[in-house]
Amino acid sequence: MTTKVLCRFLTPEGEPLINAEAVFQLSKSGFSEDQTGIVMPRPITVITDGNGEVDIDLWPSRQIYHVTVDDPQHDVALHYKFLVPEGTENGPPVRLQDIVVDGTLSNTDWDTAAILVIQDAKAAAITAQLAAQAAAQTAATSAAMIGGSINDALQAAQAAQVARDIAQSAAVDADGSRAAAEGVMTLAQSAQTLIINAQTDVLAAMEVVRALTPYYGPTPPANPVPNAQWIDSTDGARYSWILDEDSGQWVEMGSINFDVTLPEGEENPAPIVTRESLGISNVDNTSDINKPISIATQGALNLKANADQLTALANVVGGITKISLGLDAVNNTADVDKPVSTPQKLAMSQLTSHVVVNNTTVINDYVGGAIRMNSNTTAVIVIPENAVVSIPVDSVVIVEQYGVGVVSFSPSPGVTLRSRGGATTLSGQYASAVLHKIGINEWLLMGDLA
Repeated sequence: MTTKVLCRFLTPEGEPLINAEAVFQLSKSGFSEDQTGIVMPRPITVITDGNGEVDIDLWPSRQIYHVTVDDPQHDVALHYKFLVPEGTENGPPVRLQDIVVDGTLSNTDWDTAAILVIQDAKAAAITAQLAAQAAAQTAATSAAMIGGSINDALQAAQAAQVARDIAQSAAVDADGSRAAAEGVMTLAQSAQTLIINAQTDVLAAMEVVRALTPYYGPTPPANPVPNAQWIDSTDGARYSWILDEDSGQWVEMGSINFDVTLPEGEENPAPIVTRESLGISNVDNTSDINKPISIATQGALNLKANADQLTALANVVGGITKISLGLDAVNNTADVDKPVSTPQKLAMSQLTSHVVVNNTTVINDYVGGAIRMNSNTTAVIVIPENAVVSIPVDSVVIVEQYGVGVVSFSPSPGVTLRSRGGATTLSGQYASAVLHKIGINEWLLMGDLA
């Protein structure tokens, strides 16, 4: 599992390095922390964001990573070395400043490096031990001297204690180095195991390739692999055989009709491929530009009209007139220029009368016609608000009082009804009036009113 590393790069003035190129690379190949794979030292390049930050997923390794940041715009070149620890699933990212290490890289092999570390630690321990013995001897001599300085004795004792602490620290370091060396050797043994396994896989793959590659020749091969295939090329014919794994006998699979004569001494010729062997014996070797018209294409062309037939058809079309089509009364007039026809004028001169015996409301059906009120009792014509009944402005409605019942007009709330003297009632039987819509919610009442 990879570990997410969060990095932030700044200029010497403390400003973030924006759009700078950061190159991450492992110092050399090594095993991942859980020893399940090999981490290769390939470079990975990323670009910093507006805060000078990048986050990158890296495989944990005992080898040191390098990161180099170049920013020519600010004349800045940064270089850090760090170790990537093992991460945890859904855990927080690791900050670069927490894993940066100091020291010089070494290309020494793992086992040699481990031995050198142990030798250095052992040498340090021996040196500390000798220093401790010398300090202890100095302390004893100072204490035994008559008139010796007490301060000298105390200082010698303190020096002995320091030397003893150094010796103990060196011993601890030696133990740690020995443990690290053992871990390195364990990794080296694991690497050797992986190499052996890889070699075994390669040999198995080679056996598979051998099994898939047929043998050619007049006699079966010696020491064939299981399920091997042998193609007998005797007398120019090809007979395919396969080795039965259980019985060890060659079983004939069938003949291959390749007409081929083998050169003398040839044991493993490449098979000769022909159009027949590919199943395309009817294909002609003709370029596209020289291909003839196929029988099917010619048959389809024969069903089309020829040039003479098209000329005769054009002559017939040229003799067609509106009289021959029975359209002699049709005028060549654009729609926008067409006049009002006689039937249209007659229809427009006639009114549509709506006989009503009770109260009613003006609706679009009444527009352009007449409301004939034939009631023996008082009847009211309601003028609706435009939001209830949307009647176009400049619409006209005629109202006639045919019965003896009084006919009056009542505007709905929000509607203004204008008339001479504010009259809103027809004067009596056979009186008439005109309603004219002059605004969205404004009507004009004109006629025989009382």
